[in-house]
Amino acid sequence: QMRAIAVTAEKGAMTVIEDAIKQLDVPAAAPKNIELTIYLIVGTDAESGVGIPVPKDLESVVAQLKGVFPFKNYRQADLIEVRTRTGERVGTVSDGGTVNGLGAGTVRTILNIRAAGLAPDGSTVRLDNMEAAIHWPSIDQTLSLSASVDVKEGQKVVVGRIGVAHDQALFLVLTAHVVQ
Repeated sequence: QMRAIAVTAEKGAMTVIEDAIKQLDVPAAAPKNIELTIYLIVGTDAESGVGIPVPKDLESVVAQLKGVFPFKNYRQADLIEVRTRTGERVGTVSDGGTVNGLGAGTVRTILNIRAAGLAPDGSTVRLDNMEAAIHWPSIDQTLSLSASVDVKEGQKVVVGRIGVAHDQALFLVLTAHVVQ
C-alpha cells in the first residue's frame, strides 16, 4: 500500500536507477466522472401505449427503431441515471418502471458494469461487461442482456434488443457524458 521500494547499489548504478525511477514514477491521470443515462424502451403492437412517452431527445432513435422493428408503439418503461468514475464498478437497481402490457406491474432493472473508462481520445466512454437484467415480479420472468460497449460522448446508442413476445420487445438505449 505504501508503493515504496528500497534499492541498494553502487554509486554509479544508483544514479541510473534513480533516473529510471524518475521516468517511471509519474502520477496516473485523475479519474474522470462519467454520467450514464440508460433508457428501457418497450416496442409493442398493442394499440394503447405502455409505460410513459419516449422523451423528445430519443425521438430520432425511435424513428430508426421503427425502420427496423415496426412496432405500433414505443414507450419508456424505465430510466436509470448513474454517475461513476473511470475504473470503478457500477451496480444499481431500479424499481421504477411500469410495463402494463407485460404482466401489469412494476419492472425491476438491475444494471452491472465491470468498469467504465475512457478511450485515449477522451471522448469515447468504454463500458466493460455491462449486464442488464429486467425482472417482472408479477409474472416472475427475467430477461437479460450482456455487452461491452464503446459510446461517443453524448451519442445515443441502442445496446440491444430483448425479445419478450412476438408482438413486444425491450430496447436498451444509453448515453454517456464525461463530467469535469
